[in-house]
Amino acid sequence: MNLRERIEEILANVYSTGHNQIQAAYEYNESFQNEGLRKSQFVVDRMEELDGKIHNELKDFTALSGGGSDGSDLLALVKNTPVRRTILLEYDNAAAQLATKYTEPLIKQEGGELKVIIGDAFQQLETIVALLDDERRDGAKGLLCVFFGVLHELPRRSSGFELRQYISRLSSVFDRNLFFLSEPCLPPHTEEEIEVRVADIGEARLFELLNHINAHLFGKKQSNNMLSNGFVRAGFPLVMEMLHKLLRFETIPRLQHEMKERLTEFTSDQFVQAFRIALPGSFIERTERVSEGFQRAFLSVDVELRTLNGQAMVLPFSHVRVSAISLPPIQKPFKQELSQEFRYADSSLADVDFPIPFNHPVTEIVLALRSHDWYRQSPAIEKIFTTLNWKERTPDEAFVLGRNVYQCADGEEKRAKNIVNNLRRELAKIPDDLGVHVLIGMFYEVYFDSEGKFRGHDLKDTHLAKLFSLEKSKKFKGCIDFIRAALEPFRDCLGVLPNTTPECLVVNVKLNLSENPPMVESIKCNGTEQMIPRRDHDEDPADGLSDRPFQLETFGVRLGKFWRIPDDHIDVRFDTNVSEIKIVQIRPGKTVRRLQM
Repeated sequence: MNLRERIEEILANVYSTGHNQIQAAYEYNESFQNEGLRKSQFVVDRMEELDGKIHNELKDFTALSGGGSDGSDLLALVKNTPVRRTILLEYDNAAAQLATKYTEPLIKQEGGELKVIIGDAFQQLETIVALLDDERRDGAKGLLCVFFGVLHELPRRSSGFELRQYISRLSSVFDRNLFFLSEPCLPPHTEEEIEVRVADIGEARLFELLNHINAHLFGKKQSNNMLSNGFVRAGFPLVMEMLHKLLRFETIPRLQHEMKERLTEFTSDQFVQAFRIALPGSFIERTERVSEGFQRAFLSVDVELRTLNGQAMVLPFSHVRVSAISLPPIQKPFKQELSQEFRYADSSLADVDFPIPFNHPVTEIVLALRSHDWYRQSPAIEKIFTTLNWKERTPDEAFVLGRNVYQCADGEEKRAKNIVNNLRRELAKIPDDLGVHVLIGMFYEVYFDSEGKFRGHDLKDTHLAKLFSLEKSKKFKGCIDFIRAALEPFRDCLGVLPNTTPECLVVNVKLNLSENPPMVESIKCNGTEQMIPRRDHDEDPADGLSDRPFQLETFGVRLGKFWRIPDDHIDVRFDTNVSEIKIVQIRPGKTVRRLQM
């Protein structure tokens, strides 16, 4: 069928009610059967790159496939990773039956289990969340979630769907989440409109085709104007959508299904931003690519794309792969095994639950400190260190006040910053050793959130060095002992802990001096490599450390800032004499990961 015949079929038949809907669904789902290994390969590859200890922990994760057709993607994960718990959420009943009949026995042969949920991915969202919660209670420790060509369908198919909210709900059950998606997307572009010619179709017929797609998928909101010599000027998203529909055309039933969805629904930035908000602190990688099918179809036809000033355009991206990895250390229950003097109520450790009785002096101060209003915070802080009756205060109240003073300093409130910058002198104003409890609260606020959960790599470390400066003081030994015990389970990702005998993280760096500038080839801490691959177009997790050459003398400071370690607690050691070296660079294609030992 040539292009002209395809256009005639699209315009005449694609929305006809005479077609067999069952046949359309069958053809659509048949194209995805047994495609699991191919689609899941990039997930398997990424899993193999994880630290060996984390990779082994996947046996306790539950894998969820949204719209995974016959479940062959989950079978591929079970065969190639330690994952054994799997859930398939599939819209089409026939595909779900195939998964139950053929894929489930194969997963069982590998020692795994498969649960199949039939229905719309959005309408079944809370059902899935409840099922994941059951998995958690049954011992699952995290979620591995995959979407292959599903999310772009949901805005038009599922009323009320919103990408960020959807991902947030799925990630709400577990603290440890791995998300992977491969979706068609709207390519990055600076041109709102472009000009397009397709073979010898002619501008009139091409204009009609674009109008047809514009009406059904864009609500006629895209621009579309005939030019000459076969060219039409139209909105960039509309042109890309038309190329997908026309060039990948196979059969009317298949196209009838495809015409209900917009392949350019999301940009790659929208996917990344949704993960950033839903999984704060996660390591996000993105790869924009041209799918083999789209590239083959595009190059087989005489298609010309140009900007409004006539500049030729190259083949645009058609798909994006995104991975979002959030693996904070497993938080073990904190056992307060110190003296009774340093035991705090659960409502202090998770101070969102701290009692706020009416007309109480501490209540008034705490509410002011939590207000995010400097004009309320400053007088409240002043009251703590001048007029508050400390003889009537408890260690828990001092602890919570310390937490809130620190969060004000972290929010740049001037009086709080002055307190932290002159900490020893200011704490001396608080009698009866309650100042020690204030300092413990400050330390605790750095590392733990309002629910008492470890912050992972998202520490409130703006003034951490000021707190560390008191670690050798005998007066505050109880504080250091307490915070050390609280942080011990997370040592592997912190590098150093507060200690009355200060700790220092030794970083061994290997340089290649044969290049100009010298290349950093390896960064190890306690024998564990901290450099990881960085793919093209990925954002640098190391805050720009690997983007460009930098002064060698700043290396330790840069690493300390990235890893949230005070400057005087990190010692960078090179494998060669660097006295004559001024500039170095991280090897291209590599970056530095969040600290993990």
